[in-house]
This record gives sequence, C-alpha cells and structure tokens, in this order.
Amino acid sequence: MKHFVSAGALVVKDGHLLLVRHYDPGRFEYWAPPGGGAEDAEELTQTATRETLEETGIVCEVGNLAYIDELIDPSGRMVKFWFSAEFVSGNINVGNNPAVTEKTVEAGWFARDQLPDGHVFPQILRGRFWDDLADGSGSHKAAVATLSVSQIADTSIHQHRGQHAMFCCMPYRCRASFLASGSNIATGPPLLRDQCLPHV
Repeated sequence: MKHFVSAGALVVKDGHLLLVRHYDPGRFEYWAPPGGGAEDAEELTQTATRETLEETGIVCEVGNLAYIDELIDPSGRMVKFWFSAEFVSGNINVGNNPAVTEKTVEAGWFARDQLPDGHVFPQILRGRFWDDLADGSGSHKAAVATLSVSQIADTSIHQHRGQHAMFCCMPYRCRASFLASGSNIATGPPLLRDQCLPHV
C-alpha cells in the first residue's frame, strides 16, 4: 500500500480562518485550508508553511499540531497533519501555485458565521474547530497530547474513497472520533462525518 503524508495550516487572522477554493467544473468544488504533500525530507511544519505561501501568498507562523486526518482507499493511505498557525504577512494571491491540478481559484478569510456555502473540508471547521480555538486548545501555542492512531475496519460509509477518520488532538484530554457505518466506535465527542475528496 502506498502512503501519502501531507500537512496543512489552520491560519487565523483576527478571528478569521484562511480558506482556499478548489474548483474543477464537473469534477469537484470545495474549500479547505492551505496544505499539501510533504516534499523530500522537509519537516511537516515546513510543508504547511510552504503550501500556505504557494497556494495563497500568505506567510504564516506554524505552531502546534491540532488535528490528524486519515484516509484509506484503494489508492493508498493518506495522513494529513493540520497545524494551528498565525498570520505573519502577505496579501492573498492564488496565481502562483505550482500544483496546477489542485485548481485553486480563490482564497479568503472567513469568520465562523461567514463560512462559504458548499463543502468546507475538513467538516470540523464548521463547528468544533472554533470551540477549540475559543478555549485555547486549538490555538497556535496550545500544547498537544499524544494520540494513538488505529485503522477503521468498516469501508461501507464511503463508496468512492474508502475509509476516513478525523483524529482530534487537544491538551490533556485527547479524544478520537471515527467515521464508521452508523455507529460511534469511540467514546467522547459525536461523529465527525466528512465527504471524501481528492488528495489535497
């Protein structure tokens, strides 16, 4: 099985989150924070910083690990590490992204009650992320506890992309929610259901 490792930045500026719109007519349309695959031996924090600059023109300071997103399907296993981050400088510019297949067409800063219509990936950004940010557990400097990662056995929930799970890391109270077929197999928070997308 092939393994894909990627990282993204949850960049916050004055209470607004940086999101990028990916749009390819007839194939996909969604919004997501900047992020992408790790290159060579770069550290994941460097990946998140580089991808943010490439996709949006924004320079950010990457902080601690906030969430881990895992997807397993016939093409392989992708694990995406989401880092909290703060805006440093720059103006939005989506015209310099070298990964043209990602189809980045626009980007913007969004408050919780002003998120764009349509699919926002990961789904946690429509709810729990903002609660974590408010209480400090999703902040740039928050300490993150260790979370063990295990594979989901059920594949029926996603016919197109296979298994998918969002692991949520928070200081001193690590919890995990798994996407499973109709039932929560982890104690703690409710299920985090998410639509499967192309590797981003």
